[in-house]
Amino acid sequence: MKIIATHVSSQTDALVGLAQVANQILIFLSEQNKTMICIQEHISKNTCSILNEAVLQSGLQRSIEGGVSDLVEMNKPPILMRP
Repeated sequence: MKIIATHVSSQTDALVGLAQVANQILIFLSEQNKTMICIQEHISKNTCSILNEAVLQSGLQRSIEGGVSDLVEMNKPPILMRP
């Protein structure tokens, strides 16, 4: 009977050890997931910032283009009319 109790006790100890290792692995994986989520949030914020800046720059470029076109028209030599 003592042999069975010793065997059960050693098996229980082994299971407890495995559960502890499993818990440590789960904690590690959870921290890794938190890190990945944080990195993805930074990527998302940077992507949105870049998009917003690109939209702003596109508008400014269109404005510059219109201004340059106006300057070209204003600086064309006048057409002389012949009688």
